[in-house]
Amino acid sequence: MFTFFIFLLYYNINENNKRKFGANMKKTPYVAESTAKRMCNKVFAEAMTSWETAVRNSQFSKEKQDEILAKTKLTTDCITWRKMGFRAAGATIGNTQRKDGKVVGRKVNIEMNINYLYSKDAKIFVNNTTRHELAHALAFLYDGSLDHKNTWKFVAKILGDDAERCHDYAVPENKPERTVTKRASRIKHVCPCCGTVVMLTPLMAERIKAGNHRCSKCNCNAKHLKVVA
Repeated sequence: MFTFFIFLLYYNINENNKRKFGANMKKTPYVAESTAKRMCNKVFAEAMTSWETAVRNSQFSKEKQDEILAKTKLTTDCITWRKMGFRAAGATIGNTQRKDGKVVGRKVNIEMNINYLYSKDAKIFVNNTTRHELAHALAFLYDGSLDHKNTWKFVAKILGDDAERCHDYAVPENKPERTVTKRASRIKHVCPCCGTVVMLTPLMAERIKAGNHRCSKCNCNAKHLKVVA
């Protein structure tokens, strides 16, 4: 009897999870996290080489080039992987250090969304988002900007990104299915004192009548509200 009870409990929990999260939800990523990290590090190295080449080929003096490269020096230690919901593919977080009102340094961290490894576009996500967020990081270290304006666009194109603000990757297949809840219909209620009409759901009407609410027009007790047929 006890064994049957445990089985029944497990079955109900499993069925509820299927209804809540989707029976066909993908359990394994298209690209393993360890593989994605290696791919990301490779793209990072290529992009940083492109950045250094662009700075060295610029019209700035040798001293200015050295200053820019020192200011924008980054390693793969700035990249972290975590689950970030299902909207943003990545994010760049910048921290400006000040002393006596002056900027004395900047630190930056790039976050990559593990959920997009469950997208059919996982490989494209790793390649494009790494360049996209690295462009944000370099732009921030260079002039403190974290937007999608001129500095970011300039750097993004150097790194081989298309400089588009939004992505169009396929939706990750580990995303839970949304359950649509039918909205409760509203019923017409009227104040017997002043005739004010309000539309309330049964739950709203119950809460109003249970509390110490009053009519907004005549200030009579809302417990006296009547349903209009």
